[in-house]
Amino acid sequence: MKVKPTYEDLGREIKTLPGRLKRLSSLDNNQQNENPDGQHDRDIRPIGDEKYRRLFNATLDGLLMLDSAGRIIDVSRGTEKLYGYNASEMRGRCMEEFIAPSLIPRFREIFSNFRELKSADEEIQIIRSDNTVVDVWCKCTPLTDSRGNFDGVLINDREITRIKILREQLIRSERLAATGQLAASVAHEINSPLQGVIGLIEVMKNTHANDVKLLRNLTLLEGAFDSIRSTVRNLLDLNRPGKQVLQTVNVNRVIESTLALVRSNLKKNRVVTDLQLSPGLPGVVATPQQISQVIMNLINNAVESINGISRSDEWETADLKGGRVTFKTYPRDKWVVMEVTDTGPGIPEEDLPQIFDPFFTRKKKIGMGVGLSICHGIIEQNRGTIVAGNAPDGGAVFTIELPLFEKPNNNGEYSGS
Repeated sequence: MKVKPTYEDLGREIKTLPGRLKRLSSLDNNQQNENPDGQHDRDIRPIGDEKYRRLFNATLDGLLMLDSAGRIIDVSRGTEKLYGYNASEMRGRCMEEFIAPSLIPRFREIFSNFRELKSADEEIQIIRSDNTVVDVWCKCTPLTDSRGNFDGVLINDREITRIKILREQLIRSERLAATGQLAASVAHEINSPLQGVIGLIEVMKNTHANDVKLLRNLTLLEGAFDSIRSTVRNLLDLNRPGKQVLQTVNVNRVIESTLALVRSNLKKNRVVTDLQLSPGLPGVVATPQQISQVIMNLINNAVESINGISRSDEWETADLKGGRVTFKTYPRDKWVVMEVTDTGPGIPEEDLPQIFDPFFTRKKKIGMGVGLSICHGIIEQNRGTIVAGNAPDGGAVFTIELPLFEKPNNNGEYSGS
């Protein structure tokens, strides 16, 4: 009776795979032909030996074998799935053809080290058959022939796109936590004197009720102090659960009601809106005031971007060129999607990874860089996602996904939480 191999047996077999692949990939003298330039032209052929072919294809990650010139000799089924090509389409082609152009110089540098039999662990980007770019982690092991000379490379590819997203979310969460701790430590020191100043302003308003000019100035001061207090409150809310009551929200209705509040400001800045709202859009579980706050913030950012205003003293003197902000909603799977697009210059590519970080801003004299951080926190509290990008024709695009309405379980939790 045939004995079933144990995990230990399989582990020993896998450990011998690189050495076995070296021998299988090496060609003896009668399989090499001298070309006119004195170089050996190796046949590009897949690995033989059925047993090791099964091991080669068993891994869920990608496995590629390159010859000493960087040409692909063989690929595993995991590689076919990761790259989107059949093995026959990849064999004989240079590995550089599948690497993002900006990283080709780095790949050449690493490959030169392989000739000194130095292994490498590297994060690179590959280009799939559909021209999408994927982040992968590569473990590269140089192979040698029977004389110990460099004879090729065994590459183990693993996609890390999801890992990178989670890593960025973790970093952002840590920054938000630090921001929350900082805000909590100073909130009392800020709010106490502010309360005293606001109380004094009320006394002055009552005392000088007939001085119209003074009353107007005091009202402006009061509004400024309220803005400071609101900013502190929003900073605190970045890292603590909201106290608002969740309810079924019609996103289309929230968009329309929020736009009604800022219609005069949009008209003043020569910005028009284009509503492409899906009729009969399903409801989402959220807080309408919070969703309205997110929309309001995105509108303000779009207006400033469209008119190129980055300083507080530019509002009165700017030559407002105007533009358009488009709101588009539609259902997708178990989500309601809202896209907010403007006709401004867009977001610089180097700013996209940190656009939601607290205190990150390109505005010189206005804004503290917390608006988008607050938006990110609100959407996360409502079990959704918000992503920033640029439209093909220019302009920024913010895509928000919120989960469709569903009834909570007995513990008051949702399946997506």
